[in-house]
Amino acid sequence: MNARRRPVFVGRVSEIERLRALAQLARTGRPAAALVVAEPGLGKTRLLAEVAAELELPHVELRGYELVREVPLAAVAGLLRFLAEVPDAGDRLGALLLGEAGVGKGLDTLRLFEATFRCLAGSGALAVIVDDLQWADAQSLSLLQYLLAAAAPADFQLLVLCAGRPGAEVSDFGLGIGRLLEPQRFAEITLGPLGRAEGTELAARLAPELEQQDAERLWRQAQGSPFWLEALAGHDRAGTGPAGLLQGRLTGLDPDAARLFALLVVAAQPLGLQDAPELLDSTEDRVRRAAAALVDRALVVQEAGEVRVAHDLIREAAAANLAEAEQRRLHRVLASRLEAGAGGDIRDLFRALEHQQAAGVVDPELAMRIAGSPQRRLLGSRGLATLGAIADVTTESSALPGEVAALATELGEWTVALERWSSMADRLPDARDRAHAALAAATAAFRLGRAVDVHAFVTLARDHAGDDPVVAIAADAQEAEALLWLENLVARAQPVVERAARAAQQLVEQAGGVDALGDAACGAHVMARRAQLDAAIRRADAATVADCAELIRTSARDPADALAAASDGVFSMLQFEGLPKAAEPRARRILEEARRRMLPSIEVEATHWVGWVAHHLGRLEEASGYMEQAVALAARVGPPRRFTVTQLRAVACSVDASRIDWRGNVAAIEQAIAAEPDPHFRLVIRLLHIWLVGRFAAVDPVRLAALLDPMAEDAERAGCARCLWESVLHGAEAQARIGDVAGARAALKRWDAAHPAPYRGPGARRAYVAALLAMHRDPVASLGLFARAAADASEVGYELMRLWIDIDAAHTASRIDRTRGVQDLRAVVERAEAMGAVSEQKLVVQQLRSLGVRTWRRGAGAGPLTVREQEIARLVTAGLSNPEIATELFLSRKTVERHVSNILAKCGARNRTELGDRLRDSREAWPTAP
Repeated sequence: MNARRRPVFVGRVSEIERLRALAQLARTGRPAAALVVAEPGLGKTRLLAEVAAELELPHVELRGYELVREVPLAAVAGLLRFLAEVPDAGDRLGALLLGEAGVGKGLDTLRLFEATFRCLAGSGALAVIVDDLQWADAQSLSLLQYLLAAAAPADFQLLVLCAGRPGAEVSDFGLGIGRLLEPQRFAEITLGPLGRAEGTELAARLAPELEQQDAERLWRQAQGSPFWLEALAGHDRAGTGPAGLLQGRLTGLDPDAARLFALLVVAAQPLGLQDAPELLDSTEDRVRRAAAALVDRALVVQEAGEVRVAHDLIREAAAANLAEAEQRRLHRVLASRLEAGAGGDIRDLFRALEHQQAAGVVDPELAMRIAGSPQRRLLGSRGLATLGAIADVTTESSALPGEVAALATELGEWTVALERWSSMADRLPDARDRAHAALAAATAAFRLGRAVDVHAFVTLARDHAGDDPVVAIAADAQEAEALLWLENLVARAQPVVERAARAAQQLVEQAGGVDALGDAACGAHVMARRAQLDAAIRRADAATVADCAELIRTSARDPADALAAASDGVFSMLQFEGLPKAAEPRARRILEEARRRMLPSIEVEATHWVGWVAHHLGRLEEASGYMEQAVALAARVGPPRRFTVTQLRAVACSVDASRIDWRGNVAAIEQAIAAEPDPHFRLVIRLLHIWLVGRFAAVDPVRLAALLDPMAEDAERAGCARCLWESVLHGAEAQARIGDVAGARAALKRWDAAHPAPYRGPGARRAYVAALLAMHRDPVASLGLFARAAADASEVGYELMRLWIDIDAAHTASRIDRTRGVQDLRAVVERAEAMGAVSEQKLVVQQLRSLGVRTWRRGAGAGPLTVREQEIARLVTAGLSNPEIATELFLSRKTVERHVSNILAKCGARNRTELGDRLRDSREAWPTAP
């Protein structure tokens, strides 16, 4: 066998330089990507290989294959295997891929994508190189986009280099990446034929014996294609195209080599040398000799124990000349081998199905095996369409149509799910099966926001079910959710909810307990309790919310449902009872469990709650970090049921209003109000806005009314009693601050009538508003009220509110006794510094100056360095750049930039050099938090 010639690369200078620049960007922590587009034979694979050889990043090389382009994650299988080796995070990814971390409804793509991203984060740096992108499956393309979208704001060292032929899917992929990354971090490069100088040089280097005119003749004959230049410069100079080249290389080939070549052509992807003997009914020695013969003729490439056709042009030409009957036979052989050895691997099962389809014979049992797999969610919409087409031609007794409809539901393909379930609700022979199909159709209609269809399908389900209590409960629960969330008809929903809850309780009692219920009955019981909980939220019935959350947590058989219910319990503690101190350990346990189980939606909610708690406890830097995490995760995986991304961003701004600059963050919250279409979520954002504007801005009655009126309108439209009463209390505080005593008293009277025995958290806020009112009438008496409100706030964990109570109390004291007021204000400044509440600190400093007290101007953001700022300050002093600090501390570039700005302000330094000098020269110049 001849030694394989080292590939020669000539030209493409500007393209190489652009790819090198992107690689350098990625090394500095700025994720970058490139897409090389070219017709076959123009050298895109060689271009990628040239860049890969120079990369300083660890890299994974991937390839798409035509026959398996519908197999989920086939193109990124090598990447998943690589990342599964990352410590800790890789174990979770491996468990998901093997189905061990499923939570009752099978593996979903979102959880897998997020687990892959966390492995990427754990790996530190990576380049992903993908060739033949035009044949990559949809899930692989989506995963690559997901990783880039997740890495872009987090500043990981990630480089994605792809190459593919021109086509709609490759173009769409490029457009998607272009939207994710800044222009300087993405390049789409189109390769054309080599020019005369480059082509002639390549020919001369490939065949040094050629004269100049002969090299130029070969360049013309090859039409600038590097592939054909290499072929013509070798022993195929007589070839006139793919067919001619192939004919020349196949001439005289022994039968074993010809059979192996045909198998590789039909397989359309690499085959292991250890697998080929069984497929060819041959021996390993004969297969190895056949492979060597094919390599010697440059028909195949042998790497790492695998062989594949050397180039797509060769494979396509060979496929065109291979008899159709022989192709079908080989497809059947490959399908049989894959199915027999697949076990539970859905990718190998789907590859077997693809080969069956290519052979013209599809086994419905194999389709059913795939549709019933715990990994079926990985199939995505294309796999769903493939199975759907098979289901449409199966017999009426087949279970495949039902599995396909269930898969559509799990994938969130709600239009497909509605179509399939509604069809089954009409034609299934068994009435109860039709009833369950109608319920599933109602669920799909709910997700599509089609309330009329929900009501129609739940009515149909009741008609089909007769006296089946499980269907009746599920129908009532589904109808109630539509009334609550699609139509905001809380009063109409309540009797439906109560009927479902009573029936669910009867089921439990008749069975002798929840544990004795069957799975369907338990599911209906959980649905009823969920509807009851949601209705209680809308009615501000905290006790029922807490009770239902606990019932669901202890009875749900899906761990995700149980964990979501535990999060509902935290919601009740925070939003109804106002107990951040007591809720913190629960919220942290939920967050830890959501991360362990890779449940990203619940993780978003739990991360938000932990940040919310830290905010109210006055740990502002910690709160900002959690809120940033929640927003970033929600942007990747979508918000949980009780939030929108816009709302989460507004909450993050409310934290940074204290930490950094209230004006800029209030402006961002105002933009969020304008951007949020749902009155319920918009009302939550308005509450943040009125709270900040009322405290920081000196608004007049006209301006305040302009804020309170739309808030009241949204409260009415939302139909949520909890949000309504919270808006009344927030409005009363704002009115009391500007001296609108009558308005504040009227609001408190309304609130008191609805809360004769308030929970401690809202009670503390109500006491604060009462103190603000007394401040106008009797300042001396108000000091005692402020003191009691402060004690109440600290008891439940409202430390940030306690800070504001102390600010208002100290300001009031300064009107009565300047000396005491100054003393109290100085104490408040120290507390604000300790919290990192820069905006509150500035406000109190201004009050001190208005009293004629001189204050030390340490910088615009005077205050102690937090622990995180100390870490960053040390790295700045050591000479690290912002991207390097971001990589070192696993922070985003924007977070590091914000911290550095705060450090410079706090230390009164104008630049990084001056900061380094100060921190090196004197520890006194390094103010630190206690």
